[in-house]
Amino acid sequence: MRDYYFADTLERGMSADFCNTLEAMTPIWVLFLMIAGTVIFALIGCMIGKRMFKKHFEKGWNGMMEKREVKFDLRTKFMLILVVISFTLSHSRDF
Repeated sequence: MRDYYFADTLERGMSADFCNTLEAMTPIWVLFLMIAGTVIFALIGCMIGKRMFKKHFEKGWNGMMEKREVKFDLRTKFMLILVVISFTLSHSRDF
């Protein structure tokens, strides 16, 4: 897979010097390090986010369970509409 990547990079017009430098700078263990780092920092980010929004989630969950309904403010409704429209339009084109 690694050899294919560098061969493909050469075929796409990059110089051999660039490919050799890139190959020397990125041994195979770097891939595993990047994956592990991504997982570790994602978990740290989840823990930080959970602590930051704990009060808001508890307040919202308790209020929702008492009323048995979900209410969105105007900004949230607008963002949901934009997301649905952009998702629909981006997947409706035939390329």
